[in-house]
Amino acid sequence: MNTSQTTCRCLCYAVRDGAVYKIDVQTASWSKWRTWMHDWWSVTPLPTPSVFPHTEGTMSAPVIILPSASSPGVFGAFDPSGNCIPCPFERLLAHELCGHAIGGGGEGGKGDRPAHDVSIDIENDIAQEQGWPPRGRYSDPNQGESYSQESGDPKVVYKLKDGWYYEPCTPAASAPEQLHPGRRGRRRKRAPKPQQKITKAENVRLVTEPIHWADDAFLVARLPKGTTVEVLDEGTGEPFNQTALEYQWWKVRGEGKEGWVMQVLLDDVTGI
Repeated sequence: MNTSQTTCRCLCYAVRDGAVYKIDVQTASWSKWRTWMHDWWSVTPLPTPSVFPHTEGTMSAPVIILPSASSPGVFGAFDPSGNCIPCPFERLLAHELCGHAIGGGGEGGKGDRPAHDVSIDIENDIAQEQGWPPRGRYSDPNQGESYSQESGDPKVVYKLKDGWYYEPCTPAASAPEQLHPGRRGRRRKRAPKPQQKITKAENVRLVTEPIHWADDAFLVARLPKGTTVEVLDEGTGEPFNQTALEYQWWKVRGEGKEGWVMQVLLDDVTGI
């Protein structure tokens, strides 16, 4: 196809090329993996996904491994300032398919891979076309590396030249809203702000501080399944909500108490 768009050229090449591009989409699950941290003094159990975006195989028969869009948790990368940008499934696919499988982008050992800039440059060309924020390169803070984040965890896991890190990340302050590929210039339509929801699980945690959601010192109540709550605040702009929509926290009032709950544990009143 005669086009200046990297996105279109990549897709056209994948369709017409003689190579067989296998895309293996898996549902990610999470477990703990103990390892030495970057200070080489402490050993920490890191939340680790069962599948992480990567490309394996050969140039003539590449295999792209991706977590499904419905998988729990967040997969992202760092921008040129070292801030975190959650990546939608389409962006993960663009990086692996166009940057690695087709573009032949260099890889190297995770955490210390200057040759990875080849794939990142292709990803950034596509990101500009799709209205996504840019990704950092090896010379930038946090080396433009990728990270993973378990659902409800305020910390992210990533590896740099000096080793593994497990700490909160700073969201990109001025990152534009991510647009769906092929809909450049059109923002995703959000559903009308819900007034009432209903809990769809037992013992839904109502907490005062989402970043300390697992600490009972911040627990307000455990809401039974079927509890009707009023949505007070969707937490737009809150640091703990810089993640996929389904893993964000909403402030609600239920059973005479106010606090934050994970919105994935809520459902429409009419949907039960």
